[in-house]
Amino acid sequence: MHFLRTTVLLLTSAILLSLSAGAAAGADLSAAEMFDSGIQAFADGNYAKALALFQAAKRAGLNSPALRYNLGVTYFKLKRYKAARKEFEGLSAESETAPLAHYNLGLIARASGEKAQAKHHFQIAFRTATDEKLRRLADDRLRELTAAEKDRWWWGYLSFTPGYDDNVALIADSEVLVGDVDDYFIEIIGSATAQLIGTRQNGLQLKATGYYQDYLDADEFDFGNLRLGPELDFTLGRWQTSLAGFIDRSYIDKDLFEQIFSAELRGSREIFRNLDLRLRYQLSFIDAESPFGNLSGNRHRMTAGLHSLILGTDTRLDYTLELNDRDDPDFPIRHTVAFLADRDLTDLWSAGVNASYRYSDFQTTSRADQRIWLSLRVSRSIAWGFRVFGKYDHIRNVSNLDENEFNSNVFSIGLERFF
Repeated sequence: MHFLRTTVLLLTSAILLSLSAGAAAGADLSAAEMFDSGIQAFADGNYAKALALFQAAKRAGLNSPALRYNLGVTYFKLKRYKAARKEFEGLSAESETAPLAHYNLGLIARASGEKAQAKHHFQIAFRTATDEKLRRLADDRLRELTAAEKDRWWWGYLSFTPGYDDNVALIADSEVLVGDVDDYFIEIIGSATAQLIGTRQNGLQLKATGYYQDYLDADEFDFGNLRLGPELDFTLGRWQTSLAGFIDRSYIDKDLFEQIFSAELRGSREIFRNLDLRLRYQLSFIDAESPFGNLSGNRHRMTAGLHSLILGTDTRLDYTLELNDRDDPDFPIRHTVAFLADRDLTDLWSAGVNASYRYSDFQTTSRADQRIWLSLRVSRSIAWGFRVFGKYDHIRNVSNLDENEFNSNVFSIGLERFF
């Protein structure tokens, strides 16, 4: 019963008893004794001694789920969140211990200020736990996070990014304008969301975003975009859904390029444990200015994707079909496959990769384009809620028409903050 005294983070007696039994089974006496002594030291509040004993038991050959779990608990108590996360991520891959591990990963994320990750782990624990006590605890943590969100009525994001592009290009739908010059630029991104009614899960929001990229010399490639519109979020059975409408205004060299009026429907639900299905349909009416008037018309985008947290890595795989009815009869049908992965490397550092392949099949000519876009990003948390990041983008457009082929490498270092 010593194992039950570690229940500051251990949640259900049924789970704990089974883990404790597994700890002693098959272990030699010295390892079992060190494990039991570690349990006693933890119960006495001597976490440093408990850690030393658990580590000694591991070196002596004990490697049970109970030992790994207690290592994670002890690391958490000592605020060694990276080491604690590693232990629980390993346990999250095993079906028997996954719900409890995700609950504790949620506690680690919450203690690290990663509210979105905390919410994700608590949701997995709530959905997958068979023990009612664990489900109630996960639900309590989710309610606490939701209550904290209700106190806020707006959220925002701001980033400032200088960078260098070795082959400046403007990609406007099917138009690829290559400058054949390299240049430095400054990129500014800002967004704000106001909660008008209800909550994020069931309520009405007003969203606004802005983007501007200004080149040092190649002014003809300066690009800006403004977006504004409402979003209605609601739960429909097992689906979390949203219905949005927005207006985009895009500018090239500060002159109006196009206006886009869009309606968008999104839905997501869990289809297997820790695997979400995400669907999106977007209908857009495009009004482009001269000399891009042939881009005017309608656009349909349909996306199906899978989302999962795999060994601590937030992972997505999406497929998008784009159909067009434009003034240009040759406008392509497009197929895009995208893979995204983000991972916290430590309590301060994170990394991400975004890779996509897009195939464009033009309708009245023999033109066919293939675009490969690879993006790598590393970021670090610094003071006052800011993050500094470095990013590399490689863009390659392969076409059977030489004038539409290009390669570009973009390097940037930026500063960002969520509000």
